[in-house]
Amino acid sequence: KVKVWGPQGVSPGQTINYIIEYRNDGLKAASNVFISCYLDTLVKYISASLGVYYSPNAHRLSWKIGNLPAKTIGYLTFKVEVVWGLPGGFTLEQNAFINNIGE
Repeated sequence: KVKVWGPQGVSPGQTINYIIEYRNDGLKAASNVFISCYLDTLVKYISASLGVYYSPNAHRLSWKIGNLPAKTIGYLTFKVEVVWGLPGGFTLEQNAFINNIGE
């Protein structure tokens, strides 16, 4: 499972910190785990947790987690800035995904 924590209602020029919670609730370890997060088009990427790969063309953050033991929870963070020119109180959506490659 993966979930993104952070504000949705934002203002132009605001800097926002998000937390990605990822977990393996299963009884077996998962291997070759990757986390990807597609950024809203109305934000500018600033920084993220160690090991991130930022793809500017896809506006996507990716982390290779590797092995994720059973019953484990982990956290990643990233920081973005809301672009100017949108109405105040606009709602953003950040979508994150967890993949288990080769299993």
